[in-house]
Amino acid sequence: MDYKESGNENQNAKERILTAAEKVFAEKGFDGARVDDISNRAGVNKALLYYYFSGKQDLFEELIKVHIEDIIKSRYGMLLEKPLLNDKALSISETFDMFKDKKEILRMTLMEMMKSGSNDHFLFKLFDYMFNDIKGIWDQIDYKPVDEKKMWLSVFFFVMLPLSAYAIFEDKMVDFYDLDKDETEEYFNGMMENVYRTLFDNVGTRSSAE
Repeated sequence: MDYKESGNENQNAKERILTAAEKVFAEKGFDGARVDDISNRAGVNKALLYYYFSGKQDLFEELIKVHIEDIIKSRYGMLLEKPLLNDKALSISETFDMFKDKKEILRMTLMEMMKSGSNDHFLFKLFDYMFNDIKGIWDQIDYKPVDEKKMWLSVFFFVMLPLSAYAIFEDKMVDFYDLDKDETEEYFNGMMENVYRTLFDNVGTRSSAE
C-alpha cells in the first residue's frame, strides 16, 4: 500500500517508514525483518524510526490499524450504496476485492498468530475493530442482531476467515489445480452470498418498528 503524500516533512517520513515496513514484512516475515532493513528501505535513520515507533511490533500494529481503517471506509461506502438488508445486496464481490487487496497483511497476521506460544492477537484486533465499526453501521440502517455474541462468532468464522483464506490462497490454488480464475471467483462469491443470506436471516432482525 502506498501512503498518501503529505506536505508535512515529518508526516512523509512516518509514511515512508510504514510503506517500507510493509514491504520488508511481506518479503522476510515478521521474525526475519530487521529495523535496519526497514529504516534503510525508508531512507531514514533508526533514530527517526524509533521516534515514531517503539519497535517492529508497534510498526506492525500501526500497519494493521491503517489497513483496517481503509477497509472500514470502503465497506461503509458500499453499505450506504447497497444497504445490508435491502434485497440482500451484500456486495460480496466488492468485499472480496478488498480482502484480496489486503492479502499480504492478512497472510502476515495469520502467520504470526499460528506460531506456537504466540501471544499476538493481530487478527482478533483487526476483527474487533471491524466488528465495532460494523455495529455502528447497523445502527444507521436500523439492523439489530438477535444475539450479538452469535453474530460475532458467525461473522468471524463464516465470513472473515473464509474471505481471508481465499484471498491468501487463491493464486496458488488456481495454479496448482489448473483452474479458471474467473470461474473460481464467481463460484466462491456465489457461495459467500448464500452464507451471508443465511447468516443475516437466522441471526439478525430488522427493527421492531417495521
